Amino acid sequence: MVILLLTSAAYGASNIAAEAEITMEKGKVCDRTGNLYTGWYTKNRQRYYAENGKRIKGWKKIGRQYYYFESDYALARNKIVGSRSRGYYYVDRAGVRVTSTEVKLAVDFVMKNSNPGSRQRARLRQCFDALRKYPYLNKGDTPPGVSQLPSYARFMFTRHCGDCYYYGVTMAYIARVLGYDSRVAVGAVTAWGPTHPLSPHGWCEVRVDSGWKMIDCSMQNGHLDANLFFVARNKYPYRLRCDKTYALEIDGGKVNWK
Repeated sequence: MVILLLTSAAYGASNIAAEAEITMEKGKVCDRTGNLYTGWYTKNRQRYYAENGKRIKGWKKIGRQYYYFESDYALARNKIVGSRSRGYYYVDRAGVRVTSTEVKLAVDFVMKNSNPGSRQRARLRQCFDALRKYPYLNKGDTPPGVSQLPSYARFMFTRHCGDCYYYGVTMAYIARVLGYDSRVAVGAVTAWGPTHPLSPHGWCEVRVDSGWKMIDCSMQNGHLDANLFFVARNKYPYRLRCDKTYALEIDGGKVNWK
């Protein structure tokens, strides 16, 4: 059986050398000369890692990063992985384990408040319903700056209360560890008719296919008859203005808001 091998020194390197062929010999990964192989290789668009010919399963430190390989030896990417005994973690799209405090708190929240057997959107809804039960606590009308966003999530995850900005940032982390691209939007809203002034507001948005959908915990708390989960802005039932968005980006295990 022919397998494609990455000949770069480390997965994720900016310059990846050309692929070469290797084989499986009696369950062992070998190079083209028949020697037991150590390194990354690909098969059917999945990435794997072998050490002295043995395919790796579970957690493995490679270089400075930790990666998780599924029961079929494929590299896990953009999902929550692990076990109750060793802990659960989010691994990004490169498969790197992410250890930031806010991401770990989001993983713990998801594991506590959603069913691992449910589909991605169902788990997000379960977390949405759990988060919006946290009491609303007005912390001020000034939108957060980009450097403040992680602290808003930490506060909500640990203190279990906050205002619209706190709900929005926290939902963005939750959505991200469930595999969605996510961002926080800040602007203004009103549910009280066309002549009523807009009030400062923040919410979460997630990418679905080529578009973005709103997830608005705080407004949902006050308007239980409306659907404010997975709704496009042009379908949002209230007057809304968006002034700015902050994207949550995770690459190589590093978390950044932009």
